Amino acid sequence: ASLIGPIAPAEGPLSALTRPTLAGLAQPGSVLSAQPGRWQPRPASVTYTWRRCNPNSRACLAIEGATGTAYRLAAADVGHTLVVVETASTGTATQSAYSVASPIVR
Repeated sequence: ASLIGPIAPAEGPLSALTRPTLAGLAQPGSVLSAQPGRWQPRPASVTYTWRRCNPNSRACLAIEGATGTAYRLAAADVGHTLVVVETASTGTATQSAYSVASPIVR
């Protein structure tokens, strides 16, 4: 009989210790920048996606092509809030954390 049982994965689950934050002015033409959150354990990679939300930040849709750490606000953003989603990955573990929403773009 074999004494080998289930083998635990080498990496544990990812946990967001702090969420990403936004820096910049919420007005067309300005740039919002994502400041990364902190993760445990340290992820192998981190990606970003930006989402345009309704004024109360409850319903959000991904902004096509907005996948960097910075996003230049456009006329289409007026009347909306924005959030950045930071997705961390290591091995087979993936976890996402949402920033607090920006003020309404005016």
